[in-house]
Amino acid sequence: MYKDDPQLRLPPVFLDALFFQLTINNGTITGEVRKNGVRLSGVEGTCQDDAALNAAAMRLKFTWVTVDILMTGVVHVEEGINKFKGRFVAFPPSVTPSLTIKQMALVVPEVGETGTGNGMQT
Repeated sequence: MYKDDPQLRLPPVFLDALFFQLTINNGTITGEVRKNGVRLSGVEGTCQDDAALNAAAMRLKFTWVTVDILMTGVVHVEEGINKFKGRFVAFPPSVTPSLTIKQMALVVPEVGETGTGNGMQT
């Protein structure tokens, strides 16, 4: 995931690599997000297929240590691999995180920050 600031027009800054294990059932997404094999939080969201575009719109919500993240984007197939391209916004937390910053040692976005995320299915 990358943090960006469109107003300053600076290059995106790499935050961290997060790994998602998701299940999609009738458009409802459940699962979890991990960093270095350690669970950060559960993930919930929605997925809406668009057969004409051979893609799907996704919305994911999860907690990243001290902030809630809302991520939206598009899943598409490229060279036989499912890939995700999207953006996120960080919000104040709705629950107390189960892990401390020291335990995770990662760069967490601040409330109100935006950025991008991409990935592929392995």
